This record gives sequence, C-alpha cells and structure tokens, in this order.
Amino acid sequence: MSSLLPNITPKSQFSFFITCTIFDWVKRTKNIPDTLKSWRNLSYQPHFVNYSYNGEQTKINYEYKENGLFKFYVDGGEVEVYLKEIQEETIALEIDGKTERFKIVFTDDHYFVQNSNGVMLDISLVSRFPLTQGAKDEADYISPMPAQVLKICFNPNDEVKSGDTLIILSSMKMEISITANTDGVVEEYLVAEGDNIPKNTQLLNFKSN
Repeated sequence: MSSLLPNITPKSQFSFFITCTIFDWVKRTKNIPDTLKSWRNLSYQPHFVNYSYNGEQTKINYEYKENGLFKFYVDGGEVEVYLKEIQEETIALEIDGKTERFKIVFTDDHYFVQNSNGVMLDISLVSRFPLTQGAKDEADYISPMPAQVLKICFNPNDEVKSGDTLIILSSMKMEISITANTDGVVEEYLVAEGDNIPKNTQLLNFKSN
C-alpha cells in the first residue's frame, strides 16, 4: 500500500526514513533515562529497522548516542541527526546541519509523513516476523484510516499483477493507493466510489494465485 508517488531524491527519501525511525524510537523509550537509552550501543551492532516504499525495501541502521544525537549508517558513511523537538504529530530534526520539520501519523504499520514543502509519503514498516500470505492479504486490503473512496480500479473477477493499484482513497488531503501484494484475482469490492469509510474497513476480497 503506498501513496501516489511524488518525485523526490534518494537523499530526501532517506530523511523521511530517519523521521519514522526517530519518531518510533521516542515513542518506545520516552520514559527511559539517557543513561539507559544508550548503554546497549557500547558493544553491540547498531539497531536496524526495515521500511517499504514504492515497492522497494530499505534497511535503516542507526544508534542513539546521547543528548538527542543519533547516528545513521548508509553507503559506508555516517549521518549525524539531532532531535530538536517532538510533539504528538510533529517532529523537528537537524540533518547534516539543516533543521527540517515533519508532520507524521502512524497507523496500522504505515507512517504518513509530510515535510515542510508539502511532500507526503506513505511508508510501510516491514515486520521482522512476516505474516503468512493469507493474513497479509487480509491486513493489506483495509482502510488504514478514515477516508473517502476516490476510485475503484478494476472490476470483480479481474486478474491483476503484484503492485497493481486496486483502489484509491483520500484522507488527510492526500491520496492513498491500495495495491496488490501478489498476482491474483479481485473477487469482490466491498465499498463503492464516493463512500466515506472508517478506519479498518475491509475494502475488497482478494484471491492470490
């Protein structure tokens, strides 16, 4: 599942991954003192997290140092990132000496992230313990948040390829494409164009080949 794709550079895309990583890290460790947050990094490999965007997976390696400083490792080099400010759905980071601000919402393993230029990405968190295919099908074809159905892209019983857009939703002033995670058949759409639907609405029934 991914948003309609904006044209961004790999460097800008990496800043979105950094934002997701630090946002999640703060949520998980906000009540742990600095002395405990950094102790694991003294003799262990950096932590890692996997994301999926535009059909490609990216592994992010990082470690927390102290006083809001993180180090990210990419292409054999290091990027220093300082956490400047964080609130419920906003975060400010200093990346390579430049402060950037983002809006971010996390729901159902998806980060919806918008930078100060208005570019918004839908980034999937890839589990270290993948679901079985049947469970993945069920999870991928639900609405990740309250939305309106903009477009139904196929007809019932149509055969589709992995990555094909099955349905397009609109939420939070952005479009979200729900895509097929395998080759298969759209058995039935459970919503119609123009419907306003709540979070976790099952959108369609899908049969994998």
